[in-house]
Amino acid sequence: MLGRGGSYSFMNPKDKKLIESTKHLANDLIQLTESLYHQRKYTEAIEVGRIALKERPRNVKVRSWLIKAFVQEEQWQEAKNHIESLRSIAPLRDVYYLEGFYERKHGNFEKAIDAYQSAKSYGWQGVAVSRELAQCYLMLNNLEQAEQYIKEAVNLQRDNRYILDLWVQIASKKGDEEAAYDALNNLKVIDKPIFYHHRYSRVLLQFKHTEAALDHARKAVSFEDRPPFEVLAHLIDCEIENDQLLEAENNLIRLNNDYGHRRNDVRIGLRCKLAIAQGNYRDALDESNRIEDKDSYFYKRIRRDALSGELQQSALPDNVRTMYEEELSGIENEKSVDIYGGFTLLDIDDVS
Repeated sequence: MLGRGGSYSFMNPKDKKLIESTKHLANDLIQLTESLYHQRKYTEAIEVGRIALKERPRNVKVRSWLIKAFVQEEQWQEAKNHIESLRSIAPLRDVYYLEGFYERKHGNFEKAIDAYQSAKSYGWQGVAVSRELAQCYLMLNNLEQAEQYIKEAVNLQRDNRYILDLWVQIASKKGDEEAAYDALNNLKVIDKPIFYHHRYSRVLLQFKHTEAALDHARKAVSFEDRPPFEVLAHLIDCEIENDQLLEAENNLIRLNNDYGHRRNDVRIGLRCKLAIAQGNYRDALDESNRIEDKDSYFYKRIRRDALSGELQQSALPDNVRTMYEEELSGIENEKSVDIYGGFTLLDIDDVS
């Protein structure tokens, strides 16, 4: 038991020293979990976070970082279980915020917005919710609302790299090349070179500067032996755009080896895009059937390009040709989806 004022006056010096060292160890583990998360080393963050949680099972901070790391690794059930455990020890604003993060990363953007608004109503203040809401509205292609929330976030914290990165994305999506470069100049000062060059490459590709985009994508990948998923995936996209198909094939193998448990739709999408570039339209159609989110932009672009190629190249039975023509016509007539903006794989632009 503790003495008055939380002291250990009744204990011998050895026991007090052991307890103090254990406390320091737990604090160090919690800080390390957060640090590993920010370095995008999510697997390592989970390993350290589990140990820290054993020492501090009611610590809200470590459980929150652990939840976010589980989400990043797409360990959805683990994340959900820890969110439920958090309800008994954390303010509701924290629970709703993490529910919003879970739903956003799961692709449920309307549910994420509801959760973030609930977090605000229960007292969450600060920049994080504004940034998250901007991200959700961007993914829903509601650029007016996205811009409103990113401006709110920038006014609160101009030197936050996640906010600036999202600012670049929104400006690019709006087609405002000058604003995107302005935001990039700010990002260069505070972000790591790997992520600055990655984002710069994304902007260049968005505005059809494909060769320069490839140069910056290669620079980004060169900074780490095991670059993050989004950095390597984008390099593959640039290589395909520049007809560097053998390099794309090799890097796609690398991506699957390093991240075979993550972002399945994006990896399949890149495989389909490569098959289309190689003229293997039938393979692309077959592969695209494995994509889970068939409402996504890149799924529709893949189907459009693969169907067009197959209809032009192959001798097809009349019933198959009719079926393909009807599907292609439906995609081309879908006014709510910007299917002519290029194959952008918006999913790999996600911020943490």
